[in-house]
Amino acid sequence: MTENNWAVGGKYLDFYRAKLVSGAWQIQKKDGSGAATGTADRIVRLKLVVTAEWIPNDDGTFSIKLDQDHDDNTMIDDVLYAYAWTPINASTSSEVSERKYRDSSKKGGASASSSDTALVAVDYGALSEDGVEIKLAGALSTLLRTSGGWKSKVDEPSSPQYELKTILPPADLDLFTIIDGTLVKKTGGGTAISSFVQKASVGLKVKYVPVP
Repeated sequence: MTENNWAVGGKYLDFYRAKLVSGAWQIQKKDGSGAATGTADRIVRLKLVVTAEWIPNDDGTFSIKLDQDHDDNTMIDDVLYAYAWTPINASTSSEVSERKYRDSSKKGGASASSSDTALVAVDYGALSEDGVEIKLAGALSTLLRTSGGWKSKVDEPSSPQYELKTILPPADLDLFTIIDGTLVKKTGGGTAISSFVQKASVGLKVKYVPVP
């Protein structure tokens, strides 16, 4: 059963590194040394998520808004500085809208180069009422430069806010390898899932999947 999925919320949201390799996005190890082979390659796991809001946009992408209390140097150094607060290269960055000049030259957008990196967000969301399925969502995404703001107040966590916008991949992006088999049933036959793919030009992959 998947109705009444408000009954229980999921616990974790993971971030992975992705990079353009030969014109296609590849999910990578956190140090960028090669393709990811499992959950150990994630950058960070958010364990203190209050809400994760996935909002569809008119262009086919989704906006992801995270209200969460995870705040440490991994989030600051490996996520915010690496993916949100670094200077934008207007000649190559996929974060910049494409501009075409009078001499037919282009910058930004479609001219994105192999130096471009992004995040893959994997959200282990709401449980079904009977507790046998979880709403699993995953997407290639850009961490918006407005992310990471916080407020310091006595007796309250700093609770930095994160905002992402998903990317429409030019080719199918297989997320199965980075799905956590301790949270989702991936083996043992029966109802176990055998794939989890964000399709080309689609803003996310989402599905209720069985828990172990």
